[in-house]
Amino acid sequence: MKILDKTTDGLKRCYNIRLSEAELDAAMNVKLAQTAKKVRLDGFRPGKAPPDVVKRIYGAALESEAEEHAVTVAVGKILKDEKLKISLDYKADILKKEPKALEFSLKFETIPVFELKDISGIEIIRHVAEISPEEVDDFLKDMKKERKKWVEDDSVREIQEGYRATVDLSLIMSGKKPKSREVGDVSVIIGDESYVDDLWKGLLGGKVGEVKEFSINYPADFRDKSLAGQTVRCRALVKKISVPGEYESDDEFAGSVGHKDFEETKKWTESVLKSKYDPLTKDLMRRDLMEQMADLYDFEVPDNMVEIELKSVSRKIKEEAEKLGKEFSPDIMEECVKLTKRRIRLGFVIAEIAAKEKISVSAGEISKAVRNLALSYPGHEKKIIETYSDRAAMQSLAGPILESKVVDLLLSRMKITDHVCSTAELIALDEEPFDFFKDESDGDGKKAEQKTPSRSARPKKSGEEKSTSGKTARKKKVDVPTNGENNG
Repeated sequence: MKILDKTTDGLKRCYNIRLSEAELDAAMNVKLAQTAKKVRLDGFRPGKAPPDVVKRIYGAALESEAEEHAVTVAVGKILKDEKLKISLDYKADILKKEPKALEFSLKFETIPVFELKDISGIEIIRHVAEISPEEVDDFLKDMKKERKKWVEDDSVREIQEGYRATVDLSLIMSGKKPKSREVGDVSVIIGDESYVDDLWKGLLGGKVGEVKEFSINYPADFRDKSLAGQTVRCRALVKKISVPGEYESDDEFAGSVGHKDFEETKKWTESVLKSKYDPLTKDLMRRDLMEQMADLYDFEVPDNMVEIELKSVSRKIKEEAEKLGKEFSPDIMEECVKLTKRRIRLGFVIAEIAAKEKISVSAGEISKAVRNLALSYPGHEKKIIETYSDRAAMQSLAGPILESKVVDLLLSRMKITDHVCSTAELIALDEEPFDFFKDESDGDGKKAEQKTPSRSARPKKSGEEKSTSGKTARKKKVDVPTNGENNG
């Protein structure tokens, strides 16, 4: 192999290479040996045909495969000798064929080489939601509505909407061999949408001790698969009728949910509400870290990766433009390119940190992610599992898992400052709208220079501008988070 010409342009590489007769013959011998193991020729045992016989019969047909193999071997040698890692794939084109030689061009882009930056100086803001007494009260009011106190009232003669009936059910399923199912002490709130309509409607007007007979048409997506889509005959013995009552005290309500007093219930409620916002707090920390890390790096990234990733980023922002009735201008496209490069760059940084810290994703972690994804689509679990059964699909899940593990490690080493805020402020940070399409002006009425969108969740320092409501005035930004898939 002889390199006739070599050019370098950033991450791009272009070679003109000449292969000798010996290299082409070696590649042909490899293909002949592979073919000899598979073919069956009269007079020879399977796989035992002499190479010269195989060459005479299949040589011409194997010529292009042999050339392709020779090129593959040459490319591997160049990458190994020059210690290069390519981005995505290479392109090889035959330039000239001679009886005893072959020339081809080789083009590819390399993975960027960079040094990891010192991130010990990064400070992370942890936005901690403070649950207000009003939020606790509202939660408890809703809870009291859901957990009504049911009281037996002898004056009630028949089942009406809004009451609760306690019944023994006998379900008779049709078929060649009818099956029955007995269920005792079933409490049905009349009018509750969580029950099949035919069930509670069939109980209307029933009296204690009376047997009501009716049919129930179970929907096809009913949670009990043995009943889904069936029409079932039902016999219901009415045992008790209860009406909604009032708790005599907050402590009585607390007892109904297993707490010793109402103060314990309030503390429990506050912890439940707080845990609801913990994932949002962590997500904002992650964004804060990723944004500050992105500001530390500015190395070149492969154009072929930008081209692929840009489709995803620009599609997302085009969809937002349509929602807002805005134009997706060339300037916006430039911003998409900047955002795409930033996203890919962070992917390389995450991968480099993972390699340095020996962080990897196990097959078990990917399988767990597939199962969790399948559970998110009830009724389509089998299809989801089949979709993610091949290696490429599994790898698409490995990227986000790897990124999460790296981010968790980095956050454990960061200096973290808590910033207490209301739940409304926390939600507002998470729901910042796109601002690609805003006409923002500076103090002189001139249009402010548009910067690459980011999603900083860092609060203003003392003395910085405040909004009229007293909240921190912040420029709204869009974040397209990294997904960890850029580096394969």
